[in-house]
Amino acid sequence: MESLDSARFNEKGWVDLCYKGNGSQQSIRLDEYHIARFDEVIDEICARKGFENPLPVHGTTQENAS
Repeated sequence: MESLDSARFNEKGWVDLCYKGNGSQQSIRLDEYHIARFDEVIDEICARKGFENPLPVHGTTQENAS
């Protein structure tokens, strides 16, 4: 795993998990509408790999997060 591409998360509800496979850059889409525990999966990937978490902070709003 190399990174999470969350450019379309707010619009489409997915992130692309980028990884190296067979010597080339590849990705797999993780869609919050198709993964029952999406938030937990993304939280765990970010925690283990040190990626910036693209999800909003649970229980807060943008105003409260400031």
